[in-house]
Amino acid sequence: MADFPILTDENFASEVKDHKGVAVVDFFGEWCPPCKVFAPVFKAFAAAHPEVKCVKAEVGGVPGTASELGIMAVPTTVFFKDGAPAGALQGAVNQDTLEEALAKVG
Repeated sequence: MADFPILTDENFASEVKDHKGVAVVDFFGEWCPPCKVFAPVFKAFAAAHPEVKCVKAEVGGVPGTASELGIMAVPTTVFFKDGAPAGALQGAVNQDTLEEALAKVG
């Protein structure tokens, strides 16, 4: 999981909300088995889409942000367009589901 920037409440705005374009955040927990299953899927998705900013946020390190976005389960993948939430997926989804969500965000 060290291949991605790990966000904190302090840098979430500068890394995601101020980003122009599409950003995708994987909210995960180190203790979460489904998160470990999802990690290589997210990594493959990021590799297939270098034009998309892909980052991770460990829920324990972003309590304010997780609360603000209503993150109730992990893994949750949130898509942002020009800094605004544009869609979310809960659970360890597959690559096709990520691709469909990205297409909707545009």
